[in-house]
Amino acid sequence: MLMKTKKILSMLLVFSMLFGLTACGGKSNTEEKVKKDVNILITNKDADGINSYLTENAEEKESVVTTLKQQIDSEYTKYVNEETTEEQYKEFTHFVANVDAVKSYYYEVNKNYSSIRSSKMSYKSGIEALNKKDYESAITYLSKVSKEDTKNYTDAQNKLTSAKKIFVKRCKAAAVRYAKKRNYAAAVRKLNQVKKYDKSVNKLLNRYRKRGVKRILKDAKKAAKKRQYSKAEAYTRKAISRFGNSPGLRKVLKRYRKNGRKYLLNLAKGCAARGDYTKAISYLNKLGKKYGSTPKLRKMKKRYRKLR
Repeated sequence: MLMKTKKILSMLLVFSMLFGLTACGGKSNTEEKVKKDVNILITNKDADGINSYLTENAEEKESVVTTLKQQIDSEYTKYVNEETTEEQYKEFTHFVANVDAVKSYYYEVNKNYSSIRSSKMSYKSGIEALNKKDYESAITYLSKVSKEDTKNYTDAQNKLTSAKKIFVKRCKAAAVRYAKKRNYAAAVRKLNQVKKYDKSVNKLLNRYRKRGVKRILKDAKKAAKKRQYSKAEAYTRKAISRFGNSPGLRKVLKRYRKNGRKYLLNLAKGCAARGDYTKAISYLNKLGKKYGSTPKLRKMKKRYRKLR
């Protein structure tokens, strides 16, 4: 009922505007009235009324469109500068999006709306994270504040720089504490979090990485001496997962795998030499499962089955 009443009032307003134009003798007598009546339609956010008016008064289109464009620019600037609420801006944009004469202009001006809205939310979340001293989250949020968000961008950049410095300092201190306890994996994880913000941590990072690798490979070497090559491989893979897949570690892993294959193959051959083909086949199965079957391996198993 309210919408129907509003539509009727709009039609009456447009009719009165048309009647006023016809009845008056010249443009100078009607300009102010037209401007006033159009402003009423804009104030009431009456898109249908403006569309109807412009259909009947093409000569007034340029003036009305100029007024609407100025209003669009003004409301968008207010929103960017946080002088109007999200709800108020949405109400206005719903109105102008339905005015045919300025629809394309509205979309052009409003194309950054989503990014700015997201930027404002990121800024707010960043400030909240800073207040909680959650510097890692603050950095993530403040990094998303866009240049188009002129109200918050400069402040976000300043706070971002400060948050990075504090975060780097805290992670370096934590890394040193972990390293003193010989927990080099945790120390490296902490430094990896901040190496993109401060290149100076790379020296410390490499030092702890080398110490961590050395500590694990020491255990791998002990296992290899006992011919526990599977265990030696496991230690090496542990070093790779914690400190990175470096060429040196890949070389060590390759050597232990080669020695492991050779060891199982020799066990199988030894059993076969003693006539224990069942056990020899068992070692060959273990070898194939761990390192992959080969034509040569399958041929050996076939021969041992026949001799068994």
